[in-house]
Amino acid sequence: MASITKRVLKDGSVTYRLRACVGRDASDNQVWRTCTIPSPGLTPKKEKDAVELLAAEWEKSEREKYEKSPTKHDKTKITVKAFIETVWLPVHVRNGKHSPNSVKFYENTSKVIVDYFGDKKLLKQIDVEDCHRFVTYLNTEALSDRGELFSETSRMHIFGTLRNVLRIARRFKYIPVDPTEDMDRNARPHREKKAVEYLNKDEAQQFRKALEAEPLNKRAYFTLLLLTGMRRGEAVALTWSDIDEEKKTVSISKNVVVDKNSPNGRQIKGTKTDEPRIV
Repeated sequence: MASITKRVLKDGSVTYRLRACVGRDASDNQVWRTCTIPSPGLTPKKEKDAVELLAAEWEKSEREKYEKSPTKHDKTKITVKAFIETVWLPVHVRNGKHSPNSVKFYENTSKVIVDYFGDKKLLKQIDVEDCHRFVTYLNTEALSDRGELFSETSRMHIFGTLRNVLRIARRFKYIPVDPTEDMDRNARPHREKKAVEYLNKDEAQQFRKALEAEPLNKRAYFTLLLLTGMRRGEAVALTWSDIDEEKKTVSISKNVVVDKNSPNGRQIKGTKTDEPRIV
């Protein structure tokens, strides 16, 4: 139970110092947390009860935070599976900064990594050769939920998640270097660049002619896409303030993406590259 120390300051105000042990570190040393809260300003009996309740809630919260903290684990012995499930996912992925779709994406792609590396130690047992072997596994053996080999894009995403895991492990000082950094680009799963397909002048004219029979909103929307090359979600996210009729420019800084968990089924985010542009 948290200890509570009452303090009366020079100006007569009252504060309470809370101190609690939230667990033990990898060396079995106790880990302490402290905080100071102001007096609730109640009668002595009610104040005592209120402070004890606040102290209990604070201690519980600090214990839960520590359980998810990277410092709780023995960094020299933690496995890939344990790091992903107890550090990377709760601290880096489910930290409230990612959309629900991004969280689900990381959860799904990391399952393949856990299946392959599992109980291998993160430190000393994962090197460049292991990363090359993982790529071979993705190319020849790993199967999707449908029982099929992963597509080129899926392999690229899974390997990208591995790089993210190792980058965070290095940032949290679980490993000194990220072994994937020593891999040649061609050795990593990547999507081959394809020639851009676009309408030629005659096809564009034919497309615009076909639009003439459509309602005004569809004509405006598809003509905008045709003339600017912006993404569909970027066009949907536009507001009148983004359009400068005098300069004949459109400012693109937002993008609408599908989000099944939001009330209207979509979410407004930054552009795909997170860089605004003017066309």
